[in-house]
Amino acid sequence: MYQADCVLLNNAQASYEATRRLLNKGYTKIGFVSFHFREKDIDSTMMERITGYKQAHQEAGLEVDEELIRVTPDASSSPAELLRAEPYAITG
Repeated sequence: MYQADCVLLNNAQASYEATRRLLNKGYTKIGFVSFHFREKDIDSTMMERITGYKQAHQEAGLEVDEELIRVTPDASSSPAELLRAEPYAITG
């Protein structure tokens, strides 16, 4: 049996694979909806997930629609509240 202090997820790869799966099924208007833990700054986990999402779009030759990236600081937000959230554009 293995002993480990923690189990980690490759956030960028997981987001990339999920987005690629949808793209491969023919979907082209895919949103990224989530929340972050900090009041003002985005955390590294969220940045990695957005990076994977963007990478999948770029490799498919699709432009990323920044309006479809929605992030709220409240994990209990309803889907309707997330849709009303300001788009969260990240460049780079």
